[in-house]
Amino acid sequence: VALAASGGVETVEISAPELTVSLTTEGVGTSIVYKVCDPLSCSNITAEAYGAYTGPFNLTRSGTIVAAKVTRAGLADGEEVVRTYTLQTRRPAFDPPLKETGYLAPLEASVSCVAGAT
Repeated sequence: VALAASGGVETVEISAPELTVSLTTEGVGTSIVYKVCDPLSCSNITAEAYGAYTGPFNLTRSGTIVAAKVTRAGLADGEEVVRTYTLQTRRPAFDPPLKETGYLAPLEASVSCVAGAT
C-alpha cells in the first residue's frame, strides 16, 4: 500500500487478519515521516510524534490510522496524507448450516474460521 502524494483522508477496508503497509516517495533527497494511532488518540498527537520511516510495518488492529508526509532538508514538509484501515475477517462457517437443523434434536456442529483470526 502506498500513500498517494495527493493528500487528503481516505478509508481503506481490507479483508485480512493483518496488513503490511509500505510508504514510498519519488522525490530525490526526500524522506518520509509517519505516525500510527487509533481514532481516539490521533488528533492529540503533536508534530514531534512523527517517526522516520525505515521500512514496511504491519497493522493488526481495525480502525488504525496512518498519517505520513514527505520531508526534505531546507524545505517545508509536504502535505500530510492520512489513511484509516479497517481490517475485516470472514464470518465463521457453521457445518451443518444452522438454518437446516430445525433445533429439534441434539446437534453436533463445528465452527471454523480463517487461519490466524481471533
